[in-house]
Parts: sequence; C-alpha cells; structure tokens
Amino acid sequence: MIKGFDCSDNNDINWQTLSPDFQFVLVKKSEGAGYTDKDYAYRSEHLPVTDLAVGYYHFMKPGDSVQSQLDNYFNGLTENDLPPILDAEVPGITPTMVTAWLAGAQQKSGRKPILYCDPGFYKDNLQSTQFDCHYWIAAWQPEPPHIPWTIWQYSQYGTQQGAETGGDLDLDYFDGTVEELKAI
Repeated sequence: MIKGFDCSDNNDINWQTLSPDFQFVLVKKSEGAGYTDKDYAYRSEHLPVTDLAVGYYHFMKPGDSVQSQLDNYFNGLTENDLPPILDAEVPGITPTMVTAWLAGAQQKSGRKPILYCDPGFYKDNLQSTQFDCHYWIAAWQPEPPHIPWTIWQYSQYGTQQGAETGGDLDLDYFDGTVEELKAI
C-alpha cells in the first residue's frame, strides 16, 4: 500500500520538505461551473519537480450544469498521472449528474474516471448506484472500508513537517504500487 494526500486551497504545502513517505497527491483543480482553485496554477507548475504521482479533482456543485462543470475541469487542465476525478459530497447531487460527468470525463480523457465520496453520501444521495469508475472512498477509520475502493481517504487530520500551514491534510492509501496507480 502506498501513501498519499489530497489538498485544496485550504492547505499550504511546502513541496521541498515533503516527506518521502508520500508517493501521490490529489489536488483540487476546480469547483462548479466557474471556480478554479486559487492554488491550482502554482501547484501544477511546482508538482513536476517532485516524484509524486499527480491527479486533479473537480468539486461538483448541484446547481450548475454538468456540461459547464466538465468544461471548467478540462479548461487549462495540466497533464497528470491519473484519470479525471469527481468529488461528489454535496446534497442535491444525483446519480444522473454523476453518471453524466463521469461519462463526459471518460470521453474527453479516454480513461475511466475516479469518484470521491463517503459511504453515507453514496448510500443516501447516490442510491448506491454502480458507476463505471474507480472509487476514492472517504472513510476516516483505522481499517479499510468494507466496500470496493481504489483509493481510501483514511484521515482528515494529517500533518507533515514543513508541509501544512493552513488546514489539516487529508491522508490517502492506494493498495498497490505507484506504477499501478498511474495505470488505472
């Protein structure tokens, strides 16, 4: 199992002092129809100097059209190692919206996307729909969740010397190697 973390503009990361324990990072790229994470450009410029596998995610907003959110995510997207990632965690997001975003992202990228959500949201809001995607499951617990997952977000309270100056880091595992993660 390899260790990674995810971050948004809530976290300030010192990329030069990052622990070698981290082998991948999932970075917020966009939100809704028109917001680009304020640190996206800086991070996409500095991440190539690290040895981390990199993926970018989109935070879905239920009030914006799926097409406008796909356009926002792919507009200016920097090349990265992982397929498109959709963060679905706001009430009002429906299985139809998720299906449309995942299908559009797969069509644009040629790769099967990743869906982020927690088990409760998945059950209550997405009616446990089986989507054609990989799953990034938020389950803050000491043991892996008992549902299928590709990436497991196991903590929201990570810290790393020299890395965190604003907000706790979310910590993640992938059950495989960096090469296997890049190949999903």
